[in-house]
Amino acid sequence: MNVTRPDDTHLTLEIDLSNAEKLCHGITKHAVDLTNGCLEVASLLQVACYAAENTFRQPPHAFDAQHPRHPVSED
Repeated sequence: MNVTRPDDTHLTLEIDLSNAEKLCHGITKHAVDLTNGCLEVASLLQVACYAAENTFRQPPHAFDAQHPRHPVSED
């Protein structure tokens, strides 16, 4: 994990995916005893982990009127 402070109002946290998931799980496991700020960090970590793992990409022209259709979906 690497924490840097580019200025007085910002903080940059670099953490690998497996450690981020462990930290998020550890925070949410003890959510009853933690502050809202800590829970917000866990939420941000969870979103970042999902975004890092999500490989879905919208097919090109999926919403165009003349997009190529799969034979099963044709009328």
